[in-house]
Parts: sequence; C-alpha cells; structure tokens
Amino acid sequence: MKDNAKRKSASKEKSEEEIYGLLEETFGQDNIEKDPKINSNKADFLVKGTGVYVEVFSIKDITSDLREETPYSKNVTLINLKEKAEDKILDRIASKILHECEQLPKGKPNVLVAKTEGIFVSPDGVIDALIGKPFLLIDKTTMNTEKKHEPPLFRTEDELMNVLNRISVVIAYDNICPHGKLCGVLGNNQNNAEIPLDEKIHSIFQTMLCKECQPPA
Repeated sequence: MKDNAKRKSASKEKSEEEIYGLLEETFGQDNIEKDPKINSNKADFLVKGTGVYVEVFSIKDITSDLREETPYSKNVTLINLKEKAEDKILDRIASKILHECEQLPKGKPNVLVAKTEGIFVSPDGVIDALIGKPFLLIDKTTMNTEKKHEPPLFRTEDELMNVLNRISVVIAYDNICPHGKLCGVLGNNQNNAEIPLDEKIHSIFQTMLCKECQPPA
C-alpha cells in the first residue's frame, strides 16, 4: 500500500523541526509563520519580518532505492550508496529542486533548504545540481586557471530558468553541529533570482551556518 502523498516523511518532518528551531531562535517565534499560502503555492515557513519564504526537503527521501545496508555488528548497520548511485542522486536532486521551487511563490525572496545527512550526498552536491559541477579550465599557454561549471542537470532550459528565476539562496547541510547551528554551505544564486535576498537579510541566514565547523580554506 502506498503512503499518503500528502503525509510528510519522517526525514522531512525532522528537517523542518530543525530549521524551524533555528528560524525561531534567529528571528523570534512571532515572526515565523508555518505553511504560508499565496494562491496555489505553499511554502514551509514565512519569516514575516523579512518577507522571506523558506522551503525544506531531505535528500534521504529520494535515495531509498540507491542505498544498501550491511550488518556490521549486533547493534550497528552500515549504510552505503550503491555503485554509480551518486550521478543518479544529483539528477534526482535537480528534479527535487524543481518540485520544491514550485512551492515557493513567484516574485518573493526565498531560501531553499536541503538536508543531505552525510552519506547521501555532500552539501556541495546540492549546489552542483543547481549551478553545475565546478571544474578548472587550464590555459596551457599561460598556465592560468579559471573556475567553470558544467551545465546543471535539469532536463530542459525552461526547467532551469524556472528554478534560477525563483530561488534566491540554497542552504545545504549535513546536520545540526555541536554549536547548535547548521553544518553545511550556503549558495547564493548569483542574483539570478527574480527578487534576490538583499545583503542584510542574506547575512542573517549566513549566521545560521557554523563558521567553527567549516574546513580551513
């Protein structure tokens, strides 16, 4: 029997709880509206003081058939990705981002939040699905290097533009760190969104990410 499509998964609920707790701590409980609706769109949260909509999803929900469990000991089971699963995951992330994009109202600043949970994909992988995997282009004459990006994994140009025009910022995180913040990365949509976050609001969301947990540059 299939689960009710309207019922939230346990991993999505957990992710929403984590993000709600940080939003509440950052902006105050009175400033956070759950499940705000505009016409046919419904995001997970609205930060009323800033007018920013927030949509949350979990990578775990789209990888169940790409994972395998191996008993390690009586009380421990190892979870691994199947061979060549990572490329499939990035493709699914692109589709998931497109779906979540549709929940965000047009013409409003917004934040898309993805919980990666470590084994399923790195936080950087979510950003790769949005703007393409980075690679270095080397000029053999001068030996200068330039950072480029592969095309994102959307099926059509319309899908890509729909996402780029709607999503202002993406936060991808593994978990809540020991300092009570998100252990992950924030990807600004290079001001391609119809209404990007202004620097003041953007910096507030950046404070949700723990600087102490970031690897050295």
